Amino acid sequence: MGNTFRESVSLAGKPPYGRLDVRDNYIEFGSFKISFINLGNVLKYLREGGTRVEKIITYSPDTYFLINPIEPVSLPKPLTNFILLEFAEPVVIAPSSTIEAYATFPIEVGVFVINAKNSELLDVFSLVNQKYTLYGTPRNGIICRYWRTGISTEVPKVDLLREGVLKLKISNVSDYWITLSNLVLSVNGMTIYYDDNHVSSSAQATIFSQTYAETSFTDEPLKEGMSKSLIVRSQKRLPVIRERFVMEWGLQ
Repeated sequence: MGNTFRESVSLAGKPPYGRLDVRDNYIEFGSFKISFINLGNVLKYLREGGTRVEKIITYSPDTYFLINPIEPVSLPKPLTNFILLEFAEPVVIAPSSTIEAYATFPIEVGVFVINAKNSELLDVFSLVNQKYTLYGTPRNGIICRYWRTGISTEVPKVDLLREGVLKLKISNVSDYWITLSNLVLSVNGMTIYYDDNHVSSSAQATIFSQTYAETSFTDEPLKEGMSKSLIVRSQKRLPVIRERFVMEWGLQ
């Protein structure tokens, strides 16, 4: 990789996600600064902003680094595999009908070190605060990453460093009008896509009654030409299974 470094580079005005060039002295990502310091036969990775992170990395000619939006359940430490989306305005859905809409989800950012054989998650940070809540009863409920979002029939304007666009397909197969105030989704099977303008994911929900629904993520980009992020669970050597979640403690 040599000993030559270019001048500092800010990500403002350029694509924030994708392959990182270690010849940059440092890269700014919002309030964070990522540096690669050449120490001869090794590199020091340094991330400043929030908690300072320093790691020493051995490398070979085929080593490179990638910065990706990842599943938003790693900070401040892994506590859950579930996200609860609370809608700012509840959605009232007619019996036996389907709607397609857009919401948002929080972004966490992963830095990966990669060579020809495999990849490893090096660091995780985020420009948004983490908040958690309980879905269900204190005895049997589950802890969820909490996110309040609007919902609309058009793609919302978002800050792609902080928010992703979630494409939703919601089907009410019951015989009743349903008021939907929140959705709980398992990130097992969540796929995230990105380009220069958007971070996105997609999900579906099937509503069976006023208290019972089934949800899951689907593998679909917001638009053609988007790149797929690496999946954090694969770095943990866990099987990637598209998991359905049953909401049995209500939809409001």
